[in-house]
Amino acid sequence: MKLSPPLIVAMVLAIAAGFIDGFSFLHLQGVFTANMGGNLVFLGLGVGEGDPLSVAKPALTIVALIVGVWLGSIACRSWIRRTSRIPVEATLVIEAALLALVFVLYLELRDADGIVPGRKTFWLLIPAALAMGVQDAVTRVRLGAGFSTVYMSGVIALMGARAAGSPREETRTRERRIADLTTALGLVGFYAGGAALAAAFESGTLSLLIPVGIVSVAIPLALRVEPIVAEA
Repeated sequence: MKLSPPLIVAMVLAIAAGFIDGFSFLHLQGVFTANMGGNLVFLGLGVGEGDPLSVAKPALTIVALIVGVWLGSIACRSWIRRTSRIPVEATLVIEAALLALVFVLYLELRDADGIVPGRKTFWLLIPAALAMGVQDAVTRVRLGAGFSTVYMSGVIALMGARAAGSPREETRTRERRIADLTTALGLVGFYAGGAALAAAFESGTLSLLIPVGIVSVAIPLALRVEPIVAEA
């Protein structure tokens, strides 16, 4: 199956999301900035253990991602409705800037082992989660509802649903179902690849420039395609 330009953009962004999640888990004391399902588990564990910091970190990250999706969705919807002249992909510039900020803060706040200690992690978790929220909004505009570069549990579930089909999808062609499965599998694979990349470059001082570069590459690619759906 030939990959469409929107799918290529989404897969590139999935690498960045996987990298940021891997980096956050390794260097920000076991918190994700894209995988909110994992953060909900950490939040519950923190509540059960009675550890305020273990509760605050995932909770703050979840809120930051929600705000990022909200802001990104507003920007995308305004462009689609032609109430704004700023292209959807201009929001990716904001994402790249937020990730660059995370890189600068990491260099300033890390300890000798490359770990950001204690409450200092908040300064990195907030902009990183905001960036992932913005990215999610852009991805949904490009690929439609159900596809995401940060909600991998949902994408995996979608793979099963598309494979099985449903009574509501009787008119869905076999080719379309295969295309949806390929899209979901590609997003999951490239996300996992991004996390593997983060582990491979775990000790690299400049490793956080990798997702900044990936998102920067996605911007000109995304500007060449039209949005698929009418709502963000």
